[in-house]
Amino acid sequence: RASAPAPAPAPAAATPEAGEEEVISAAMAAAHVAAEEPEGECSICFMVATADEPLEDVCGHGHPLHAGCASLWRAQCVRLQQQDPEKDRGPHCPTCRRPI
Repeated sequence: RASAPAPAPAPAAATPEAGEEEVISAAMAAAHVAAEEPEGECSICFMVATADEPLEDVCGHGHPLHAGCASLWRAQCVRLQQQDPEKDRGPHCPTCRRPI
């Protein structure tokens, strides 16, 4: 009875060149951040995200706002709730009205 041939040895792992490792790490970090940041335009001012003003998903349902717009929106919602607590529920997403 013949025995099965021995498996071929695994190829040596490629090692990154000097500096290549940092480039790969930076690219992976950028891809991770890009995946977390919502795309599109702010639901309040309708401007797109920039490096200085990224968008955040305040309600968790893909309705992005700039941090400054979200802060102003929350403050306005709180003022309206204080004026008429029966009518206004407080800070909510301007698109889906879920609490934020």
